[in-house]
Amino acid sequence: MSYRARQKVYMLRYKLKTAGYAESYLNEDLTKTRDELLFKARNFFKLGKVDGVLTSDGTILIQDKSQTITRLESQYDCDNFTQKLK
Repeated sequence: MSYRARQKVYMLRYKLKTAGYAESYLNEDLTKTRDELLFKARNFFKLGKVDGVLTSDGTILIQDKSQTITRLESQYDCDNFTQKLK
């Protein structure tokens, strides 16, 4: 599958939730490091500390309670974000 075709599929995945498939997920194939960051970000969401977590082109994005979107690209970014939540 070409990069553009894959990106088109990923961009349309949000429509699954509005079409009655709220429990369906389509995840990107991430590196081990980014997969670990995504796991931590999803835990923030499960604990109710953030409003949303998503990936876009391999980048993890977190939307906090003030609707600000933060990009997580490294453990350092995750640690800084964790400090802001305290």
